[in-house]
Amino acid sequence: MPGIPAPLLGLNANEPINGMKPAHAIRLSNWVCRQGGLYVRNGFGVQSLGLGSSPLALMSWPGATQALFATTATGLWNVTSASASYILPLQAGYGNASSAIQTNGGPTTLLFVNGKDGLFAYRGATWSLMTVTGCDATKWQQIIIHQRRVFAHDGARVWYLDANAIAGPAHPVIMEQHFRNGNVIAGIASIKPSGGIGPDNILAVVTATGELAIYEGDNPKLATNFSGKGVFDVPLPVTRNAFIEHGTTAMLVTRDGILPIPDILQLDRAKKPVGAITNDIQGLWDLAWSQNAAANLGGYAGLNSGSARFDLITVPGNGTFVRPPETGGWSILDGLNATCWLDDSRRLYFGRTDGTVCLYGGQDDAGQPINALMVGAFQALGANRSPARARLTFDRHTGYRPLFKVLTNYREVPAGVAGSNLNASYYSWPPIDWPMMPAPSAVGRTQAESLWRGISGRGHVMAPMLAVKASAPLIYNGAEIKFVGQA
Repeated sequence: MPGIPAPLLGLNANEPINGMKPAHAIRLSNWVCRQGGLYVRNGFGVQSLGLGSSPLALMSWPGATQALFATTATGLWNVTSASASYILPLQAGYGNASSAIQTNGGPTTLLFVNGKDGLFAYRGATWSLMTVTGCDATKWQQIIIHQRRVFAHDGARVWYLDANAIAGPAHPVIMEQHFRNGNVIAGIASIKPSGGIGPDNILAVVTATGELAIYEGDNPKLATNFSGKGVFDVPLPVTRNAFIEHGTTAMLVTRDGILPIPDILQLDRAKKPVGAITNDIQGLWDLAWSQNAAANLGGYAGLNSGSARFDLITVPGNGTFVRPPETGGWSILDGLNATCWLDDSRRLYFGRTDGTVCLYGGQDDAGQPINALMVGAFQALGANRSPARARLTFDRHTGYRPLFKVLTNYREVPAGVAGSNLNASYYSWPPIDWPMMPAPSAVGRTQAESLWRGISGRGHVMAPMLAVKASAPLIYNGAEIKFVGQA
């Protein structure tokens, strides 16, 4: 048969396994779908340790000497150096912190709120609790910069400070009359309708009941300068910090998947948007949503990473999904145990459940090899046939151990691999008990095109299954299968 290409369209948890395209995958763990093939994900090294509990948010101050910070459920930490240093206590409860950089009207200032302790500011030396009047800033759950002003919400109302200010009087944005189904706020964002950031940015406010309101203007004090431009019906959003950063625009995390805000604004206000970028993994998304519904649906963390060149979304309890823009193929990063992420435009950092902050990048996981697993979509053979051997094609350095087999006749798919949109065990690997034979050693960068292996099976459909243990960059390009009776 012709060669089996690498499944660059990524995971498919939306269609039945007998209806997928050959370029889709049933399982894709620790691979990244790029145009040149499936890339084993990067490894990581420890940036800072000693936090004692899981980091819930990461922040960066981009001054002359960069500083990195992490929050846990009960404290703020400096994680710039190898040993984390404790800065101040935070009240347990809301947990996640929301941060923003104010660059107008003075020194670059890093601001953050956490729904419990008020508005904190850092300008390169120490953290200070800012004085805000006119409202209770200890309830602020999210903070953004919009039109040179700090905007924040406390779950019930949106507030803003004067232009360029980082303290002082807070003023309410009057918007209750625009919502039909209640005004419990799930998130706010400052965006440009077509993407980007500029003086014509709009303010987007989404409620927990699925209404997205859009406001134009730069001074809410003046009715002639600030006004509502429409309310759009959207799927139910996550109930706190529903917007995620995506380059210079924003996306909305909803019950139906991740929706680009510019796409929503192009639709009729009464229509629910379609075309979530998570459509291919809808089954997994639905499962994760149902598992997190009782936990207030918080903790979703997403961003567009320029340094790693992919979009990512961490779903509580279900790992991190990544999607490179050039292919749009989703895969899952396993073994990172990530709780939060930060891209400072140069590097990608993440917090781990073991109380460490790590730097994404490198050939291995803090000295341990990276395990990657792929199960491609089933492909029709036309008749019952028996594969005899396979030849794999890799672009690689030295230091990897692959194994390959084929699965035939849908019934032979191991438990936890098939039915990904129905079976929660999809998220954990079944035991890999095949003999892992090392590839032939080679010096430098080569194409391993002579890696013929004996395989067995018989059926009318076949899916490739590949497991790799890698300690160096590795790209999988596909496999060639020969059947019994072929030369």
